[in-house]
Amino acid sequence: MERRLANSLQITAAIHTFCDFGVQLLGYISEVTENQSRVGARDDFVDTATRQLTRVEEQVRENSIQIDAVQIAAEERLLENLRSSCHMVAKTLFIRLRQLKNAQSQVQTQWIKEDAEILETRLISFREALQSIIPWLLGQCIDRDVETLDEELKSLIARLQKTTSDGNSQESLNTPALALLDGSLTHSIKRNGQPEKNEENLSSDGITPQSIFSDHEIVLQDFILESLSFSSMKDREEGVDAAHDKTFEWIFDPDPKINTEVDSLSNWLQTDSADGVFWITGKPGSGKSTLMRFIIDHPKTQEGLRIWAGDKTLITAGFYFWISGTLEQRSQTGLLRSLLFQLLSSRRHLIPLVFSELWERLKTTSTRDRVKAGVSWEISELANALKRFIYCIRPRERICIFIDGLDEFDGDHQQIVDFFRAVTSSHQHVKLCLSSRPLPAFWSSFAHAPKIQLHELTYTDMVHFVQDRFDAQGQMHALMLDSPEAASILVKDIVNKADGVFLWVSLVVRTLLHEHNYQKVADVYSLLQTLPTELDDLFQYILFNGKSQHDMHIVSRLFQLMRAREIACDIARHEGAASMTIWEFALADQINYQAALANKIQDADEEEVFRRCQTLSGQLENQCAGLIVMHDRSSAREGLNFADDESSAQKFAENKIAYVHRTVKDFFAQPEIWSKIVSRMIDDDFDPHARLLGSYISQLKRPLRPFRRHRQLDEWWPGIVLAMTHARCVDKENRTMQISLIRELDKTISAYWLPREASSYNDHWARNAFGTYEKRKRIIFHEPFLSLAGKFGLEDYVRTSLYEEDYQYQGGIPLLGHCVEFLVNRRKTVYPLSQPDLVATLLHYGEDPNQSYRDLDRSDRTPWLLSLDYLREGDRRGWMQYYDLDPEGLTRYAKVIELLIIHGADPNALLVETRFDPSNTALEVITMVYEKYASPEFERLRQMLLERGAQWRKET
Repeated sequence: MERRLANSLQITAAIHTFCDFGVQLLGYISEVTENQSRVGARDDFVDTATRQLTRVEEQVRENSIQIDAVQIAAEERLLENLRSSCHMVAKTLFIRLRQLKNAQSQVQTQWIKEDAEILETRLISFREALQSIIPWLLGQCIDRDVETLDEELKSLIARLQKTTSDGNSQESLNTPALALLDGSLTHSIKRNGQPEKNEENLSSDGITPQSIFSDHEIVLQDFILESLSFSSMKDREEGVDAAHDKTFEWIFDPDPKINTEVDSLSNWLQTDSADGVFWITGKPGSGKSTLMRFIIDHPKTQEGLRIWAGDKTLITAGFYFWISGTLEQRSQTGLLRSLLFQLLSSRRHLIPLVFSELWERLKTTSTRDRVKAGVSWEISELANALKRFIYCIRPRERICIFIDGLDEFDGDHQQIVDFFRAVTSSHQHVKLCLSSRPLPAFWSSFAHAPKIQLHELTYTDMVHFVQDRFDAQGQMHALMLDSPEAASILVKDIVNKADGVFLWVSLVVRTLLHEHNYQKVADVYSLLQTLPTELDDLFQYILFNGKSQHDMHIVSRLFQLMRAREIACDIARHEGAASMTIWEFALADQINYQAALANKIQDADEEEVFRRCQTLSGQLENQCAGLIVMHDRSSAREGLNFADDESSAQKFAENKIAYVHRTVKDFFAQPEIWSKIVSRMIDDDFDPHARLLGSYISQLKRPLRPFRRHRQLDEWWPGIVLAMTHARCVDKENRTMQISLIRELDKTISAYWLPREASSYNDHWARNAFGTYEKRKRIIFHEPFLSLAGKFGLEDYVRTSLYEEDYQYQGGIPLLGHCVEFLVNRRKTVYPLSQPDLVATLLHYGEDPNQSYRDLDRSDRTPWLLSLDYLREGDRRGWMQYYDLDPEGLTRYAKVIELLIIHGADPNALLVETRFDPSNTALEVITMVYEKYASPEFERLRQMLLERGAQWRKET
C-alpha cells in the first residue's frame, strides 16, 4: 500500500511540475508574440523549453497507475487519467516547440491565439483536478507511516499541506468569463459592427394586427411556432406533483407573526419592485417545483399581476428545467425556445419582427424546401429574438416569466444568472419568478432580492399532509383515534425530522403506511426511529432493507432499464423518449428476447395490456418503494394519434413513468450505489438494452391500435432510432441476442411496410431513411438495411452479415461511404460518430477506400476523399480542438485515416475546389491538421503517406 501511495505522490509531483512549466510557457508565448524580431532569443528559449519539457514529460510518462487494478480508489483513477492527459498535451507541445524553432517566416513564429487559450484552459482544469485530489492524498498520508517515505516525497507532502492551507499558493491562471449568449441582452444586437436593420425602429406603433396576414403568412407563422416547440416541452410541468390539499396557501397571505422576515410574493406580484426577481429557494426535496406549479396555476397569481400591469396587457410564460430530461429540458436553447413559443403564440403578429431575417427568407422559399430544410436554432438567434419581443411589447404590455429549477440547468450557473439579471435590469416591464437550490451562484446574485427559503416555511403544510395521509388509511386512522395525544406527537416528530424536506416526509409516510402489523401508535413510532433522516440514507433503507432476493432482482431489473433508456436517449439526442410509457416499460420488463422473437403480430388484447401495466405499477409501488412514479397522460398532449374512443386500458398504457425526484437520479449516479443495484441481478442473460430493443419489437407486434400497413416511415422513425441505439449498446457478450433482435426488427417493420407493386424488389423501408425522395430516386440501394445498420454503428451485425452473405459491392453508395460520414462531427443527427472498429471490419471484407461513386447530391466521391473532405470541413467549422484530450476527437480521426491508408487509400488523391475550400491533395489535408493542431498522430499519418509515394504539388 505504501508503494501505491508513493506512486500517487510521485504522479502528483509530476503533474504539479508540468503545470508550472505550462505557466512559464504561456508567459513566453505572450513575449514572443510581441517581439517577433528576437529570433536568437527565441531559438535559445525554445531549446531551453524543449530540454525542460523533456525532463517533465519523462516524469509524467514513467509514473503511472494500473487503472484496471483491483480495489483502485476513485481518486487514483482520476489521478491516472490526469497524468495521461498531461502526457498527451506534452507530446503536442513538443511539436509546437519544434515548429517554432523551424519557422521560416515571421507569421510562423506567432503562436496561434486559440491554441494558447486552450492550453491555458487545460492547465486550469489540470490544477483544479489536482486540487480536488490533494485532500485525499493527505488523508492517506495521515493513515500511513510517512517516515518510511524518502525525503523527496516527504518534501512533497509538506508542499501539498501548504497548498491546502493556502488556496492561492499556486500561480493564478485567469481567463475571461465566457458570455452565455452572443451579446448581452443589455446591448444592441449587432452584426458586423452595425445595428441590425429595423432594430431602432421596433415599436408597437408599426405592428399590424394578425387579421391582415395572408393565408400564406399564417402558414409561415405556424411553421416558425412549430419549429420552436419540442415534444418534451411540457413533460416536466406535467410530472410535477400537484400541491397537497390545504398546503402552500400561505404563500399569498403570509402570517407576519410567524415569520417577519418572509418577503411577500403578493406584494411583489402587485407592485413595481426595485428588483425584478422573486427567488424561491430551499433544500433538495423541499417542494420547490410543486410550489412553483401551485403559484403558476393559482388564480391569485394572475390577480396580483393584473394589478401590477394596470391598463397594460399582461403576458405570462413558464419553464421547468429538468436535469433528468432531454437536452432541451436542461439547456438554455430549450428555455428560449419554450419561452418564445409561449410568448409568440399569444402575439403571433410579432413573429415577422422577432424573426425578421428568417421571415424574409421563408417568404421566398417553397413549401417543399421549407419543410425539407427545417430550422436549426442557435442560442444567439433565440436570445436576440427574445430581446426583440421584449422591446416590441414595451409600450403597452408587461411580462412575468416563471422559471423552475435553475440548479437543474446543464451549464454554467453563473452564466444563466447573468442572463436573467440582464433581462430584468434592462426592462422594467419584465418580472421573473425563479426557483433553485441555494447554490453559491444563485445566493450571491439573489440574496438581496425578495425571496423565501421554502424549507423554513412548510412546517404546517407537512403536518396537514401527514395527518391527511394517515386519516385516509383505515388501520392508521383507527390508531390515531385511539391515542390522539400520541398520534399528535408522532406527526410532529415526523415533520421535525424532515427538517423542511417534503420529499423525505412523503417517502417516510409511505413507508409507515406499508407496514400493517401495528398494535398501537408506539409501534409506528418505533419504526419511525429506525428511518434515516438523510435522503440518500433513506433511499438505501427503503430499497434494500428487508428485501428478498426476488424483490431485489425486480429492483435491479427496473432501475437498469431506466438507466439504459437514459443512456440511449443521450446518445440519440432523442427528445421526450427518456420518460417511457408504462406499456413499453412493462414489455421491456416482462418479455424476454426469445418471446420478442417468437411472438406474431396481432392487436393487443385489452386484458393483457391492463394486466401487464398493472403488474408493473405494483412493482413500482412495492419493490421500487415509490422512487419511480407514474404520471397520467395530459389531455393537452392528445392529438391526432389518440382516438376518442380509446379504452381505459389504452389510456393507462400511455401514462409516463419517471423518477419521483431529481435527487433519486443523483442517488443512483453514485458508483457504489449503482454497483450495488447491478450486483442484485440474478439473471445472467439479462441485458437492459436488449430488453428495450425487444420492447420496441413487442410494441410493433402488440399494437395498441389496429394493425395497418402503410409507407409513412416518420411514424416509426423515433422508435427505430431508439431501437437501433439500444442495439448498439447491447453488451458484446450478448452479440448473438443482439443480431437476432436486429433481424427481427427489420422483419417486423417490413411487415408493416406497404411496398409499391412495380418496384417491390428495391422498395425496402430502410431506403426511405436516406435523404429526400428526389435524391433517393436517383440512387440504387442494394442493401439499405445493412447500410442503415452501418450508419448506426452496429459493427457485430454488419460483420456477421458480410460474412454470411458473402457481400459484394454492386453499385450506389458503398457501405464504407456511409460509415465514414460522421468522421468529425455528428451534424445534429441521431447517428453516432464513425468508429474505427466498424471501418476496419468493412476494409477486412473488401470495401475499397478508392471506390468511385455518386452520393445523394450527385457529387463524385470515394470513401477516402469523403474522409479527407470531412477533416477539411471539421477544421473550417471549428469542430476540431487544440490539445484534444477526447478519445473521440483527433485520436479517433487518426485511427480511421490510418486504416484507410493501410488498405490502399490513394496517397495522391485530390479534393476538387468547392465554394468553401480550395483544391487540396491528401498530403496537404493531413499536413494541415498536423501543423495546425500539432497532432503526433497526424505527424505519423503524414509520414505514412510520404512513404507510400505522396507527392507535394509544384507551385505554379
